[in-house]
Amino acid sequence: MKERILIIESDEKMRTILADVLLSKDYGIIQARNGEEGMKKIYENELNLVLLDDVLPDINGIEVLKKIVESKPLLPVIMISENGTIKDASRAIEIGVYDWLRKPLNNAEILLTVRNGLEKQKLQHEIDTLKEDSSYLKKVLLSQYKKEIIALKEETEKKYHMVGVSVTIRKIFEIIDEVAKPNASILVIGESGVGKELVARMIHNKSRRKDEPFIKINCAAIPETLIESELFGYEKGAFTDAKGQKKGKIEVADKGILFLDEVGDMSLSAQAKLLRFLQEGEFERLGSTETIKVDVRVVAATNKKLEKEIEAKRFREDLFYRLNVINIYIPPLRERKDDIPAMADYFLTVIGEEHGVPKKSLTPDAIEYLKNQPWRGNGRELKNVMERAVILIKATEINSNDVMKILENEEKKYSNLMLDIQKKTLKEATEEFQKEFILKALAENEWNKTKTAEALEIERAYFHRKLKDLGINH
Repeated sequence: MKERILIIESDEKMRTILADVLLSKDYGIIQARNGEEGMKKIYENELNLVLLDDVLPDINGIEVLKKIVESKPLLPVIMISENGTIKDASRAIEIGVYDWLRKPLNNAEILLTVRNGLEKQKLQHEIDTLKEDSSYLKKVLLSQYKKEIIALKEETEKKYHMVGVSVTIRKIFEIIDEVAKPNASILVIGESGVGKELVARMIHNKSRRKDEPFIKINCAAIPETLIESELFGYEKGAFTDAKGQKKGKIEVADKGILFLDEVGDMSLSAQAKLLRFLQEGEFERLGSTETIKVDVRVVAATNKKLEKEIEAKRFREDLFYRLNVINIYIPPLRERKDDIPAMADYFLTVIGEEHGVPKKSLTPDAIEYLKNQPWRGNGRELKNVMERAVILIKATEINSNDVMKILENEEKKYSNLMLDIQKKTLKEATEEFQKEFILKALAENEWNKTKTAEALEIERAYFHRKLKDLGINH
């Protein structure tokens, strides 16, 4: 049976365009010119999804959305807007819209968003069907759930596996074994790309909390005005965009581990509240006086020298001592060259599996060449180079000339970037970087804005505002 989609759109030309795009993929189409006619069609037909314009001649699109959610709560609704504001989008998200698209519409984006919405509706229908037979649900679904959890855990462990054979890394592994079981706070220090998150995840996997949440928050990636709400959560009305209650990362991490990445970039105000939480094990959501107690172990990481940040009055000394109960320092890759062959081989194996290509290997001269590079980006840079090698080099053996060409291209890109940055203001350079970063994240998440916002760990309303500010209209 064809999946049936209702288009509620007052503009006949736009309605026809949407219908033609969806008919090209063999969807069943029903059309309505206004809100009243649209609600009538919803009551009369079995539908799988609704495309709803936010401006209708008789009823406001938001009001129609409310009625749909009240009468058919499992029916996905995609709103289409030409002049809608971030406030409108936030209101729609609060009511229960599946996604929000801006005119002019891109055919590929329409089809992708519709397909994702239909997948959600199909999955929900399957879950509801299974719920009708609780014994079947317990025997089959629970078994499948366990399999998926095990597979996901194995995939995560492979993704965050730390490799190394040097004396330094073996010593770090020994320290992790010693400190994983106790509940003391840990501070991991090292340059960007050395593997601070890998250490944090190893601690989690070896701790008594391994079956509880591992929650990460990147303090450098979240605007100063949002860091406190991300950490502690908020109540409805706590600030302008607080349309409902939201749990913070600390509350979500209850019984597990909270990983504070780049903690040196946290605002002084958030530092004070974090310190109080570490001292007392309790906090309040923004806009609330209710005290919440949780059991969370904190692992923090930084690429900054916090002692210098303390001297400059940018980091609290008392918080430093609370976090630095156990200290793990990871030296840069250039200081542990013995790890490079093992790391490179591991990246080639994992990346080859991801791209579905045969395993590639490095010749001795290639390994020697890699060991003599500065690796400004540490392990992260090495991984990127190996990924390019897997994709670009067709031979199963990678020699030093192959690696040299890849690194020369990278160096050229880096030099051009530095030259380009010198010609721009800080604001221009920052905005250009943010735009490229967000476009890459959108592509990785199939242009689903909700998924992308979650992946970047930022509020959806703030994400929509950022897209508008950067001129991203996909």
